[in-house]
Amino acid sequence: MLYKGYELDRFQEEAIDSITQGHSVIVAAPTGAGKTVIAEYAVEKCMSCALCSSTPLVVEALMSTRHTKEQNKRIIYTAPIKALSNQKYRDFYKDYGDLIGIMTGDVVLNPFAPVLIMTTEIFRNTIFDDITRLDDVEYVIFDEIHYINDIERGTVWEESIIFAPQNIKFVCLSATMPNLRQFAKWMQSVRDIQIDVVEETERPVPLEHKLYLEGYGVGSLSDLKAVYQFEQQAKIFDLWAEDEWWHEFEDDYKPQKAKELDWEKLTIFKTDLISYISKKRQLPCLYFCFSRKGCEENALLYANKKSFLADRQKKQILNLYDDLCQRYKIYNDPNIEEFRQLIANGVAYHHAGMLPTLKEVVERLFTSGLLQLLFTTETFAVGINMPACSVVFESLEKFDGQNFRYLKTREYHQMAGRAGRRGIDTVGYVYARVSPRFADCDEVERIVAGKLEPIESQFNLSYSSLLNLYAKYGEDIYDVCSMSLSNYQTYEQIRQLEGRIEVLKRELRKLPGLQCVHQDVEAIEEIKGYNQVIQQIELEREALKPKRNDIKRKYRGKKNKKLRAQKLSQLEKQLDKFDALKTQMRCYGCGRIQVCKRQCKEIDNNQQKINTSLQKKEILKNYLREQIYRRLKVLEELGYIDEVPEERQDGKMARWQDGKMAEGLRNSLPPCPLAPLPSSILLPRGSVASQIYGYEMQVTQLLFGGHFEQLDEDSLNVLVMAIVHESKPDEYYQKLKSKTLKKVLAKANEEIEYIRDCEARWNVEQLTPVLDDKLSAAMLAWSQGCDFEELHQYTDISDGDIVRAFRSAIDQLRQMRRALEEHEVLRDKISRCLAKINRDVVDAERQLREVVNG
Repeated sequence: MLYKGYELDRFQEEAIDSITQGHSVIVAAPTGAGKTVIAEYAVEKCMSCALCSSTPLVVEALMSTRHTKEQNKRIIYTAPIKALSNQKYRDFYKDYGDLIGIMTGDVVLNPFAPVLIMTTEIFRNTIFDDITRLDDVEYVIFDEIHYINDIERGTVWEESIIFAPQNIKFVCLSATMPNLRQFAKWMQSVRDIQIDVVEETERPVPLEHKLYLEGYGVGSLSDLKAVYQFEQQAKIFDLWAEDEWWHEFEDDYKPQKAKELDWEKLTIFKTDLISYISKKRQLPCLYFCFSRKGCEENALLYANKKSFLADRQKKQILNLYDDLCQRYKIYNDPNIEEFRQLIANGVAYHHAGMLPTLKEVVERLFTSGLLQLLFTTETFAVGINMPACSVVFESLEKFDGQNFRYLKTREYHQMAGRAGRRGIDTVGYVYARVSPRFADCDEVERIVAGKLEPIESQFNLSYSSLLNLYAKYGEDIYDVCSMSLSNYQTYEQIRQLEGRIEVLKRELRKLPGLQCVHQDVEAIEEIKGYNQVIQQIELEREALKPKRNDIKRKYRGKKNKKLRAQKLSQLEKQLDKFDALKTQMRCYGCGRIQVCKRQCKEIDNNQQKINTSLQKKEILKNYLREQIYRRLKVLEELGYIDEVPEERQDGKMARWQDGKMAEGLRNSLPPCPLAPLPSSILLPRGSVASQIYGYEMQVTQLLFGGHFEQLDEDSLNVLVMAIVHESKPDEYYQKLKSKTLKKVLAKANEEIEYIRDCEARWNVEQLTPVLDDKLSAAMLAWSQGCDFEELHQYTDISDGDIVRAFRSAIDQLRQMRRALEEHEVLRDKISRCLAKINRDVVDAERQLREVVNG
């Protein structure tokens, strides 16, 4: 089957066939396999009518806010990150022009277009805010849906799937997912529709995985194991040789000197890695580093070593670079000239700390095919379609914000999948740098050759989501939340535990009964009591050893002989009591006592395993409901809701049987998802908080405390910045000088502490974050009109981090303005606040327009 001039693979044909038949479909395939084609077909199908007559009049009609059921159906494309959303907007805009719109936290362009690109959060927010806006949507494409496994944001995907209108069908695109069938069954149960499953395990361009052993060269996993053994022996011998103290025991402790490596049995190719890749014609190369500093330092290092471009290519890439910088108005950035020198040698870096416009320039250069070596962080691997011939991992370990850890197998394959360009390369090459002396061979093997980790639910409702669900479902909120993937997977764990408990019970019944000579019902308790006494005697004997030594040291000499004997005698009497108790028991002297003890231990062990499994089952069964209840109690105590609904006596916990939800639960819920109850049960605070997604508790508490109304625009911007910013310990920030603003922030923080105290009383797992005023001085200067370059005197964080922080404040202000429909004065003030922040490089909409029009 041909599509856009290309022969489709089997899985692409199957997925397209499902869409043609009007089904929902989940597609799981390796990174780089061609899942995007499926999304493009879904978009084309939904727009076919519009494209057949795409006159200006038709386009104008499609842009109208007054859609009717008879008009063309719309399609929404959701992506996990803004960078991917922007890329998809650019890609579709080339083909469809003004029929494409985009909505992210930063950008809103053409929001009523028939094809709308969104972040998944915006789609979820739309469901809660005004579900009728989705009446004319036929399909929603969830790109990178395996992000449901993301700890911080995974719950957004679950909420979107559960609460989206029933008329919407899904196209779900995922990297390889081991528990794909489980995920599909859950979706089918929640949506009550047919969902086709399409899976592809083979890559169109196969990958060749190799290791670069530091100090040795390019090799294999078996080479690593051999070199590791050699290095460990050498390390032990070196330690012995360096410490002369050990030489006194030479005969007993001298280690064997490491045997020389048998190079004939190894496949190691001694070389510098980048030189090897270049000679093998495996450029362009994506080089993944797990720190921004590492990206920049490596780029400078290799650019100074050699040029990867011929003179003609060098001229081409510099012309393109200069043209892009002029087009995107990048003039005053101090890094521009330094970057130009890197580009001239075919080298660059890309990370979140760069200005968004400069990142866009790098991406354009890479897609041109002229950039040969790009050092980048792992975010470059998320969905952005920029494959290379080869991929290098600077390390297989990374810092995850708390600890250094080895990569997950899924993370490795997500990045490795960028190697191998379809239609260009026959093989993609993946290299991981490891230090043989310090490597954990088992971990390296798990990462490179192990099985992918299954997708796990990260369902964790925010206060805002809880308020929206509570307003719509009331006392049914517990049952609604039971529809989550978390509950589905939990129930499967419970079923496994129940099976294990039954096995343990059968094993317990098979154990031979105690053959006690007394043959009475107290026999087993008698043996337990006897065992306890024996164990206590042993413990006492062990405890007496140091006491005896202490007494002998303290009362040594003839003078203390009598006192010493008296103290020792007191210790012995403690043992005598237990010995006397032992002789009084019926088991004492019995010839079968050892047999009984062994049988009793087996019975006890099995019973303990059963009890542990039962406890775990109860914890799993009640965990989600307890978390919901605790958060609702916090909302009740703070005055956001009237009262917390208790679970009904006939409450129907979502029971999953053969992959389907119990009919009783579905029938007990309102017929239309999120259909409002007859009267709102949210108090004013709850009503406002339900319209804010992210930092809803801080914003609402401060709003009702009157903190926003009394501030001017600059001060309000500073306060919002303190709400959304999260600084790191090693960053420099100039302290805020204004005593007035310091008092404002301190008073505001008291409100946040009040929330946290309430959460602590109800044992909420994650407390609401306090204000972070580190970027306040920079925000104040920016709000007052300073140039972007001047901000570097207030902080040493990167340009990209500053822009991202300011855009977060913009997103928060926009949400506040939307939630305050009846507060015209404050809404106008917030609009003025936005105008002060959203300018120059911070203006994301301007940047996207420049990119698209360029």
